Amino acid sequence: MKRSGKQSEADQQQTMLFFWRKWQILVVIVALLIAGWFIFTKNLDLPKFDALAERDVLQFYLSMREEQLRQQYPELPLQELRRMLEAEGVAFQKEQGFHEAVEGTAEAYKAYVQDPDGMSYLFHVDPYHYYRQAQNILEYGHVGNKILQTGYRFTYDTVKDAPTGRLVQASLLPYLLVWLYQGMQFLNPGASLMHAALFYPPLVGLLSLLLVFFIAKKMSNTLGGFLAGLFLILHPKFFAFHQAGYADTNALTISLSLLVVFFFLLVLDGITNKQRWKTIFPGVLFLASLWLFSFTWGGYFYILSVLFLFLVLYFILKLCRDFHQQHSRKSLSYLFMVLLLTGFILWRVSQEGLFRRALAYLNLGIGYTEPMLPVFPFVSELGSMDTSTFFQYLGGYGIAFFALLFLSLLLWKNRKLSAQTKYDLFLVVWLLVLFFPATKIRFFPFFLLPLAILMGRGCVLLLTAAKEITSIYFPKLQQKIVGGCIVSLIMLLFLLSLTPSLAREINNAIPIMDDSIYNTSLKIKAESPENITINVWWDSGYFYEAIAEKPVLFDGASFDNMKSYWMARVFTETDEEVAAGILRMLDCNTRIGISGATALEYLAADMGYKRALEELNSLVKENRIAAQSRIQRHNLSIMQRYFDSDSSGGRKEKRNILLNLTHCTPPEGFLIVSEDLLQKYWAFDYYSRLDFVTEPGQIPIRDDLVTPAYNCKILGDTAYCEYGFRVHVKENRAEDSNGEKISFLLYDGKQLVQPEAELRPDKKAMLLFVDQGRLRYVLIRPEHVNTMLVRLLLLGGEGLEHFEKFSDISGRYSKKVVAYRLKWE
Repeated sequence: MKRSGKQSEADQQQTMLFFWRKWQILVVIVALLIAGWFIFTKNLDLPKFDALAERDVLQFYLSMREEQLRQQYPELPLQELRRMLEAEGVAFQKEQGFHEAVEGTAEAYKAYVQDPDGMSYLFHVDPYHYYRQAQNILEYGHVGNKILQTGYRFTYDTVKDAPTGRLVQASLLPYLLVWLYQGMQFLNPGASLMHAALFYPPLVGLLSLLLVFFIAKKMSNTLGGFLAGLFLILHPKFFAFHQAGYADTNALTISLSLLVVFFFLLVLDGITNKQRWKTIFPGVLFLASLWLFSFTWGGYFYILSVLFLFLVLYFILKLCRDFHQQHSRKSLSYLFMVLLLTGFILWRVSQEGLFRRALAYLNLGIGYTEPMLPVFPFVSELGSMDTSTFFQYLGGYGIAFFALLFLSLLLWKNRKLSAQTKYDLFLVVWLLVLFFPATKIRFFPFFLLPLAILMGRGCVLLLTAAKEITSIYFPKLQQKIVGGCIVSLIMLLFLLSLTPSLAREINNAIPIMDDSIYNTSLKIKAESPENITINVWWDSGYFYEAIAEKPVLFDGASFDNMKSYWMARVFTETDEEVAAGILRMLDCNTRIGISGATALEYLAADMGYKRALEELNSLVKENRIAAQSRIQRHNLSIMQRYFDSDSSGGRKEKRNILLNLTHCTPPEGFLIVSEDLLQKYWAFDYYSRLDFVTEPGQIPIRDDLVTPAYNCKILGDTAYCEYGFRVHVKENRAEDSNGEKISFLLYDGKQLVQPEAELRPDKKAMLLFVDQGRLRYVLIRPEHVNTMLVRLLLLGGEGLEHFEKFSDISGRYSKKVVAYRLKWE
């Protein structure tokens, strides 16, 4: 019986071993896909609102108890009061009522960032650009809403760059969203295009995981592929580009670059093994994937530099080896020809703009400089990282150490050329070429791809080396134990280095779109004519184009110095007439003629920017008759080269053109201000001080101007505000978290009350305002209280003649969004 039992156990082990050997690839793939889907969609749970609800419920309870304790024990020392509150807070968090209150509050908060179907809005700004194009494909058959026939067929979208509209270029992503939507509708008729946009990034992320697994497996084995995939799943920056709702091109470009590499390696295999059919079919797929990549992203050619450099180095190494082994003059002549041809190709393409653009994409801007907007480097994902930030993005110094160790092992392993060398050489070239652009935030995920494969390949090399050393020096020690320990340590390194950052990335993921923006857009869509202009800061333009479907002044793809400067002037202006005049000038056809210049650029061509700005500042606040008189009185003509005119009527025609640029009869217009603009006030302040003469770097950035809006709760005669600020209503006194007196103003919905005689110009004051029945506050420098942004957003637009309130929507964790209808005269 014993023997039979042992035999049965051995048979079971053999069966399990057979099953694992046969199905291990499928098991590993399924495990990676399940883990990837779980991570990439975790942000849809909106965990940050759970933490915010817990904080708010506890703060409200403690504020209430503090007021009660102060009334009950008026002589209680502050330290003793805080000790009692801390103890009561700990006890309260253990009660069932606390957890029920947190759950209900969290659900209420989450509802502000979910559509009527209960699904989250898209998480970032740019996805709404592609969502809009997908809408157009479904409705019109192309990415725009209009076709222009002018000898060539152009696709046009009239909601962009109001009032003129803009040409739009087709790409793969909006078509992919439509195909995904149609597929989802086949499975679930209730699915919407928004659902397709939500789940596109995780689905494409799973494709990238599969490709990384197979590429790493080809370069090492199944274990290497698994560890490469696991590294990507756990990496916070890979998650950031593949999280549900981030329907941008990044996820697609990452997967397509991997597809290009995968088919290239198959072609390389076919060539080196001299198998024609295993070369032709992958070669066709390689070209197709490269075409799809080019159709998706203008920077596709970066992968060509990787392939080209690899092929050059590979042929040089191969020819050098042949010459070393055979001393053949033929190999030497081939080597000379390869070097000569490579030098000629590099010289030739260096004369082309494409090569210079490629260098710029790779962060090697040799001989190529692209003009950047002054504020753009501070707010764009193209911003560069310093060394410490780069290591933080990488996953810490532990990941960096093992990456260098594995790279060293890779080079040592290939000190003697072998069949594996071509793969390892490609991996090294891939890593080194992408190292430079990885210092730019947007391109860092591309560097993660070869890095993940290196982690998988390096772990296998380390495991092999450890087993060899063990067999020599510790023959009695089982190699399986050594291998298991090494793999466990590598996985532990991944978990300890990457999981905390991944958890923070998931917990901080909140849709930028919310009910305030969504409902404001729907109201404008339903209650305004087609021919309007929505004036809004550029980073919200895509929202209103996609949801309101009405013309928007500018967006993330069309902002420029002029529009940004003038909109910043509107927000920081204290004179309503000037602000309204600027908006009228913007809503006129701001770019006309072949030159595409604006009114400011026309005048500056004759008199320089300094005087042109002075003249326009005076001109825009006048009505049309007064403006025409001023143009004639000051002889404000524009240069002859811009327009053809005869000698008799030339100057009059040019003056009329200038008048039409500043004082046309614009379509109905809206101005939208939102709470998030408070955090961008530093950018408005900076832009408004541009004079187009002074170097942007010489204009100091002042970022300590206005804080975001915070909440207060009134208990008795005291308003308890976030971050420890208190306002004693009856005493007309406010104090900060340290108990020091602070100046404050109060807008009660009708008028602005200033309890104190004067405000200190060197210190911020509290500006309290009533928002949908709630008391809120910002900290603001006194000189900015009367700016248009503050008056329109926080003070209800009270007393303004050119701005008629159209809607005012906000929520507890939904931004305050106020829309004004513009009254031009």
